[in-house]
Amino acid sequence: MAPWSSKSESSKDHEHDLSTMLETEERVDLTLLVANITEVMQKQISNTFDASITTGETSSKALEIGDKNPNTDDSQSKEESEEEEKARNLREKREKELSAPKMLELKRDALKFFQEWQENVISRIGSVVNNPKEVTEEQKKKASANATPDAESKTKVVKQTTNVVEADAALVELYPPTSTALYSLQEEKRVMLLHAMLLLLLSLEHYTAHSRILLLHIASSLHLPLHTLAETEVKVAQGLLEAAKKMSGNEETQKRSEENKVSRRWKVGLAGVAGAAIVGVTGGLAAPLVAGALGTVMGGLGLGATTAAGLLGALAESGVIVGSLFGAYGASMTGKMMDSYAKEVSDFAFLPLRGSPYQKSVKEMAAKDRRLRVTIGVSGWLTQKEDVITPWRVLGHQSEVFALRYELEALSKLGTSLESVVKSAAWSLAKKEIIARTIFASLMTALWPLGLLKISKVVDNPFSVAKNRADKAGLVLADALINKAQGERPVTLIGYSLGARLIYSCLMSLAERRAFGLVE
Repeated sequence: MAPWSSKSESSKDHEHDLSTMLETEERVDLTLLVANITEVMQKQISNTFDASITTGETSSKALEIGDKNPNTDDSQSKEESEEEEKARNLREKREKELSAPKMLELKRDALKFFQEWQENVISRIGSVVNNPKEVTEEQKKKASANATPDAESKTKVVKQTTNVVEADAALVELYPPTSTALYSLQEEKRVMLLHAMLLLLLSLEHYTAHSRILLLHIASSLHLPLHTLAETEVKVAQGLLEAAKKMSGNEETQKRSEENKVSRRWKVGLAGVAGAAIVGVTGGLAAPLVAGALGTVMGGLGLGATTAAGLLGALAESGVIVGSLFGAYGASMTGKMMDSYAKEVSDFAFLPLRGSPYQKSVKEMAAKDRRLRVTIGVSGWLTQKEDVITPWRVLGHQSEVFALRYELEALSKLGTSLESVVKSAAWSLAKKEIIARTIFASLMTALWPLGLLKISKVVDNPFSVAKNRADKAGLVLADALINKAQGERPVTLIGYSLGARLIYSCLMSLAERRAFGLVE
């Protein structure tokens, strides 16, 4: 049984409510839509390990260069031949990398994790949406009619033939709509379906990166804009937390806290701000979330209280699970550093960028600022301490945003060095030389301006030191994510310069440790 599966029996009495909201054919269409989308998602994972696909764009461009104009001179033909040779070498190198035993094992494990998640999702949706007596035969007909030799044929942008809310252009490009008759339903009903799907996925007690990508595909297939999903996530997060406030059960809360002592020690930076005080969950996390409370705080979703409770399953019956979802355990670690990593990475902490600076109470701003998604911004150098946070204030309120603070001294030295270079006379001379050269000529000669070479020594040592520290900080970040400092929510990582290097180190560690489904 996968770790995210739920065996809540008491919620099954409510599950029939959703089936009354959809016609038999619509329920079949919804089930098949999810099945088809997850097939495409699985194929995308497989394609990551296919050299012909991951290097196909570069190879195609190289071939296009050679085919554009047959009447080229010798020098141009030579350049094109070199481009083709580079493309071939790149593909051969990629094929060699992907054929290594460790990469084959990684592919196998990634697909295994995904297939377990896929099985649980389809099983959960089927148990709520489908009435076997009504839909078995029709589902077989639909599956037969939609069967194609290639899963890719199912992923196509459906032509807009009716006045429906169109998905955002970027959403359609990144998550191509899967063909389904459900897109012709009234907008209100399509929005309700998206709401229901979010609650169903949350009932698995985890909101993994795979679950959110599935919702993005569904939103695109239903011709709904991205902000519809984002707004739904905000409403559900606030609804769950408001309902959790009304719970009691200190004994179970304490028991759960004791069980999580091992994992709590990892949750130093983020767990503190994602703790019970921020969540707004006061004394008790154990009593059931009654349907009435859910109906009050989630009324805006267009789903009845009983239906919402049924869709949420065990999540609607235990505040402990709600607390785990938002990382509520570990609040006692607020403000403390990871002693085990103090020698490796200094100043490691997650700084929340939440709400208005004029709010006086952390608890006061918590309920409305918690989200079902977490975004972590990582700066690459600092010229002042505020640079840890400042670049990330532009991020929207659809996710819970944190700035990662790490190695302030090393990043500050790097920032000071870069600032000195930019202001130096040598840089001014180097800029003139760069302008005098064409970009192509500089690349061909592989020569840096002499002035730039001289001042590069100013940056070289601070950069090397900071790069090494960023690699180590990436490993610490991976540990924090693996040990659920963010709760059971998907994480988006954004960084520049050495911040991007830190993220790379983190992702490599997550892959090596087979920690799938954490980063969106």
